Amino acid sequence: MNWLFEKLESRINGLITRRILVFHDALVRRGQIPEAPKESGPKAETSASA
Repeated sequence: MNWLFEKLESRINGLITRRILVFHDALVRRGQIPEAPKESGPKAETSASA
């Protein structure tokens, strides 16, 4: 019975993750949010503006 719950849980987690990624991709394409935050991005912007 335990393996059934584990299988269901992994399936649900996979579906949720895929939905979030698709939704995030759609927002990025519409230009509502920036692409994935990069390590050098914010630091480069602050040093350039300063």
